[in-house]
Amino acid sequence: MSHTTEQKTEIQAFLPPIRLRSPEFYPPITSTIHVFPTTTEEIPRNLLTYTNSSLKLAMQREDLGSYLSSFKSKYEKYDLHETNFQDFSLKCLRGQSMSKLRQLSQSHNHADKRLLRAFVYAISTRSDLDWFGQDFLSPVQQSLKQEQLLSLHLSCKLYDWALVSNKVDLPLTKSSSILSPRCYVTAEDTQTALERIVKRYRENGEDEARIGWVNFANAHNCCGSYNTDYGGSQEEEVATNSTAAATLGAHAIYYQQPLDSLRTLLSGRSWVYYRPGKHIPPGGNYFARTRFITSEPQFDAYMIAAAFLDLRKYVPVFVNQTERSDYFAMMGYSNNLRVPFEEFRHRLLMDIVGVLRTAIEEGIRVLVTGGSGCGAFGHDPFLEAQLWAEAIGMVHDGPLVEICFAIYQTHPINRDRAFSAFEKQFSPEPK
Repeated sequence: MSHTTEQKTEIQAFLPPIRLRSPEFYPPITSTIHVFPTTTEEIPRNLLTYTNSSLKLAMQREDLGSYLSSFKSKYEKYDLHETNFQDFSLKCLRGQSMSKLRQLSQSHNHADKRLLRAFVYAISTRSDLDWFGQDFLSPVQQSLKQEQLLSLHLSCKLYDWALVSNKVDLPLTKSSSILSPRCYVTAEDTQTALERIVKRYRENGEDEARIGWVNFANAHNCCGSYNTDYGGSQEEEVATNSTAAATLGAHAIYYQQPLDSLRTLLSGRSWVYYRPGKHIPPGGNYFARTRFITSEPQFDAYMIAAAFLDLRKYVPVFVNQTERSDYFAMMGYSNNLRVPFEEFRHRLLMDIVGVLRTAIEEGIRVLVTGGSGCGAFGHDPFLEAQLWAEAIGMVHDGPLVEICFAIYQTHPINRDRAFSAFEKQFSPEPK
């Protein structure tokens, strides 16, 4: 797709300041859809980017007790991307029921989370394991698993909707007999809501193939802090239980050496960043098919990984890519807007419309989303709910028939406010 000077000027005028300040982060303004990688040979190599061959942990000689006792002071050596630690996690968790694994995923213990994440990441990247972590696979079975992994990871594409126009509208090209999607709010987490919907479709004998979910992603850190901390965000939870971390991780780089990253040097933690040109752009998102490993039964659903406007206050090195200072006075430390409200509102609406654009483009029928940006990113849930209602109001005769706002109340004060805001705007969960 080529662009005239006038078109480029219009697009530039529309782009948020953070994209103009850091153009190397984002895809070039040449196409609405970017597909990475383009060859199957790139996938296995990228998935092994994280492997640290220098960590020769004799995990097979350690038991779970010694792991837990040493974790507090030495957790960095337990790299969830490292083969030996993965093998240890498989030894500990193989054969456990899915309900037991889900309990680990909801644990507030970082050691539990790291063990489970290594288990899921191993299954999501290795062809020598089946989908339950068993390793007694024949060559034919390994070849089949490799094909399945490639199918999942190669489904990933990056949408950059800034190219469509400088308006946040929804020009629909798909059609169905449904006039508008049915929307409701539930107090479930994302995975539980998906399990309920998949079960309903299967029991009714309906095709569950086009069920999607929104990953409230970080635009720059792949899956947030899932590799460095306990992590309580929605993205970190879902990455713990699905193939999402592996698929997105194919487009990221792992900073293992402190000098590679000032933040790593100061925090003593290793972070995973998206590669140049592969950060999630404002209004854009990654789309990919994912599998939920810890669900029983396992199922596939389509992920839309969108990075909603980051309104955290600026902290040098640690929160250096927040957009708050672009919209609020006193370098973002004030709560007073420094831009017209309509401009701020337009920026918030960009991300919501971007999610719906991708869902419509990909033929998604059921979408599980939530209180986007209403956690750490500091969005006003009542304004966010109003904007979702406005964006959904643009959807007519499209493929979407159902939108579930799953707002899990892990933090009573914030979550209750978000739940109340969306419940006020939409109906409660249907009985």
